Amino acid sequence: MQPIKATRRRAQIFLEFALVLPLCLTMFTAMVDLGLFLHRYVSVQTAVREGVRAAAHGYDDEQIRSIVLTASESAALVPADVQVVRLDNDPALASLDPGDGTTVAISERLPSYQSVEVRVLTHHKYLVPIFFPGEGWTRIFVAVKTLRPVR
Repeated sequence: MQPIKATRRRAQIFLEFALVLPLCLTMFTAMVDLGLFLHRYVSVQTAVREGVRAAAHGYDDEQIRSIVLTASESAALVPADVQVVRLDNDPALASLDPGDGTTVAISERLPSYQSVEVRVLTHHKYLVPIFFPGEGWTRIFVAVKTLRPVR
C-alpha cells in the first residue's frame, strides 16, 4: 500500500507544478517586460535632455536631432521619432516664477527670446501583449522645453 500513496503524492506534486508554472512564467515575463519598458523610457528621457541642452547652446535642428539619436542608441529611435519645435516669444513662457512667490516677466530680461522644445514619440512593443489592451504596444512621449535668447 505504501508505494501507491507515494505515487499519488508524486502525481499531485506534478499536477500542482503544471498548474502553477504558466502563472510563474507569465509573471516573470511581465517583470522582464516592465524592466525593458522602463529602460527604454529612461533612455528616451536622457536623450531628450541632451537634445534640450544642445538647443540651449544654440545648435540647429539637425544637430539636435543627431544628438538625441546618438544619446538614445539603446532605445533604437529613428529620425522620424524626434521633433524639434521652435517658438519665438512663446506666450506659455511669458513669465517665470523664481521660487520666492513673485513672477518675473521674461520680456523684462530678454527682449527677444525663443523657446525650443524637443519631443520624442516612439513605441514600445511588449513581450507579453496579453496584459496590455490594444495592439500589444504603448506610446512613449517625452517633451522638454527650454528657453534661449535670440541675438
